[in-house]
Amino acid sequence: MHICPLAGAPERPLPAARPAVEKQGAPTPLATHLAGTRTLTVGHPSPSHRLVSHTSPPWRQVGASRVHDADGYSCEVASAILLPFHQDERLGDESIVLPDDVRTTRIDPALPLGDQWRRLTVLYDALATEVAARVATGRRSAVVTGDCLATLGTLTGLQRAGLDPSIVWFDAHGDIHTLASSSSGYLGGMALRMALGGDAGMLSAPLGLRPLSEEQAVLVDARDLDPAEVDYLAGSEVLRAQVDEIEPDGLPEGPLLLHVDVDVIDAGEVPGLRFPVGDGPTAGAVLAAVDRLLAGGRVTVLDVACPWFAPDDLMQSERRAALLSEFLARAAGAEGT
Repeated sequence: MHICPLAGAPERPLPAARPAVEKQGAPTPLATHLAGTRTLTVGHPSPSHRLVSHTSPPWRQVGASRVHDADGYSCEVASAILLPFHQDERLGDESIVLPDDVRTTRIDPALPLGDQWRRLTVLYDALATEVAARVATGRRSAVVTGDCLATLGTLTGLQRAGLDPSIVWFDAHGDIHTLASSSSGYLGGMALRMALGGDAGMLSAPLGLRPLSEEQAVLVDARDLDPAEVDYLAGSEVLRAQVDEIEPDGLPEGPLLLHVDVDVIDAGEVPGLRFPVGDGPTAGAVLAAVDRLLAGGRVTVLDVACPWFAPDDLMQSERRAALLSEFLARAAGAEGT
């Protein structure tokens, strides 16, 4: 791992809105595929959204991740906390579909009307509460969200559980802007900087998040940086690494929050991203890097952000579910180690 300046690129614009995939009337194949499933929901869901997740396996639960099958053999089952929001926008149930064998706790609180920062604080406080409870059990956890800003809730939860984690941030972008440096105002492009104390009064202070030092952050890939981000990173202590070279050795000491924005994967493999970037690592390379870091034994939470639009069709939805299955299976396997 080494510090490596990358060429800047114009800041990503706000994503254009896309038409809804499903309309009122006869159920689409995707809606039919989702029908009849269930989830555990934390909070008060909006009546405009069906609460949909995947059915738990037909086994008797013994713990958060270990169950017995009908013959009494113990096995690991993936579990995840799902936050189906892009910032404070509740996503449709078709946007993030987890595999059938994942035990899912959905965070879906009623949000106040009005101020976006207040809405985000309520949302991420609910996420932090669930993360803290999971981490207190001593098991490695997995969180799946609709964008990178939600990682502030995950980080807050780790701190509430009494940990002082560092963060490893896989992303095609830097996410290192501030309100002042961003020309677009897209909050997802400020997520890592907020974790380091940027614009602390907006989310960090209301959540009770203790900002990390720059030495506690590792930015992986970030092949699409804006000029302001290049300038900041050039003078910061944030570590830089590439997907194919990162190893547990050399990372900051102590527990780790491993954040993976799926857009770190080459856009050709993940269609429908809000901010696609080509010429990136393959999904296999990213998963191999995740394997290496989990094997180091210090990752407490695997946090996966899915900043994509609603799927165009059932095939795209299934491809996304398969990708998430790969990440969550690794978290489940690590729980049993």
